[in-house]
Amino acid sequence: MLNYYRALARRSSRSLKLRVTVPTLILFGRQDPTEEPGLAEASQTLCDDAKLHWLEEARHWIQREEPARVTGAIGDFVSSAHA
Repeated sequence: MLNYYRALARRSSRSLKLRVTVPTLILFGRQDPTEEPGLAEASQTLCDDAKLHWLEEARHWIQREEPARVTGAIGDFVSSAHA
C-alpha cells in the first residue's frame, strides 16, 4: 500500500488529465476519519460511468469491517453490468 502513496508524487500532468472510461464502483466508508469532505464525489467526477456506494457504518478498512456488504456491492455491480 505504501507504493500507492509514493506513486502519487510521481504522477505527470498528462496522467492527471486521464479519465477512467470503464464502469467503476467506488466504495467509501461514511465514518472514515481520513477522508476529506467531497473526496468520494471528486473521485466520481474522474470517471465516465461511476457509481458511488457509501457504507454508512464503515470507517477506513471497509473490506475488513463490512466484508459481506463490500462483497454484496461488488456482486451487484458486476451483475448489473451483464444485465
